[in-house]
Amino acid sequence: MPQPGGELVPPIQAAANFSFTPIELDHPDPFGVTVVLTEEDGYSVRLTEAFAR
Repeated sequence: MPQPGGELVPPIQAAANFSFTPIELDHPDPFGVTVVLTEEDGYSVRLTEAFAR
């Protein structure tokens, strides 16, 4: 649950900010690109079945 004054760690905050910025991305798997970039920053990503299609 959100906490008053709570902050996200910088990479997660950047992802949240970026996710609400409309962009033209001509790539067959834009979500996959996000996973790769997140993992390059040292975070592990585990996809649920909903995203593993």
